[in-house]
Amino acid sequence: MAFKITKWCAVITDDHKDWIRPKPKTLDHEFRLLDGDKVVYAYGYSDDNSSFEPLDFYREDYGVIEIQYKNPKTGKWEEL
Repeated sequence: MAFKITKWCAVITDDHKDWIRPKPKTLDHEFRLLDGDKVVYAYGYSDDNSSFEPLDFYREDYGVIEIQYKNPKTGKWEEL
């Protein structure tokens, strides 16, 4: 896997609290996974800012249907 989830959001955790890990040193492209209502389920980092791998990996288990990467120049999230 060339990605790592660093934050599971409280909306999907059993204890309804954010679950957070540190940023991996080798992965530089920040992404987030969203459901159909634009609710963010997770944040993470990937080695490629055009990879659907995190979305493909978690789609069935969590019902996420969108992946967005943070543009390092603008700081805005952009749908892939």
